[in-house]
Amino acid sequence: MKKGFASFILMISVLMLLLNVNNLLQKNSFEIIENKNELIKAEIAQKERTLLENNTDTIVEAKLAEEILKRNFNSNKIQNSINNALLNYLNNRAQACEIITKKRNKLDLIFLNRNTNAFALEVDGVIYAEYSYVSNIQKSEIVCKILQGNILLEYKIPTGYTIRAAG
Repeated sequence: MKKGFASFILMISVLMLLLNVNNLLQKNSFEIIENKNELIKAEIAQKERTLLENNTDTIVEAKLAEEILKRNFNSNKIQNSINNALLNYLNNRAQACEIITKKRNKLDLIFLNRNTNAFALEVDGVIYAEYSYVSNIQKSEIVCKILQGNILLEYKIPTGYTIRAAG
């Protein structure tokens, strides 16, 4: 009887141990899947940020080159041309953001014109042009977008962003 009872207790202990190991394996398996999903979201957000950054650079460079070809030296026209193109691209993709208050508003031409600067000048027959995102006096206004919710990844046109061209 003692032998049978000891075997029964041993069998129950081994069964409980196997169930606990199985439970841990299931939990680890679930966590691995969850981590993979988060990594996929981060990769998608990184791709979106890269596309936004590259397209922003491409738009500004193309518009500067266009203004150089037109031999346009009017800073306001250059700025408006670039900002209109940027606004068309960034509309519904990014917001006007306040760094200190974390306030986000719809991006518009007034915001872009208030926070950017552009110019072109000719020296020895070569035209130099520049577009800069200068922000406000406090350097607290940027163009930004938070990507993929709880993943800490953000697209932004920071203060000091500058593209130069010559032609």
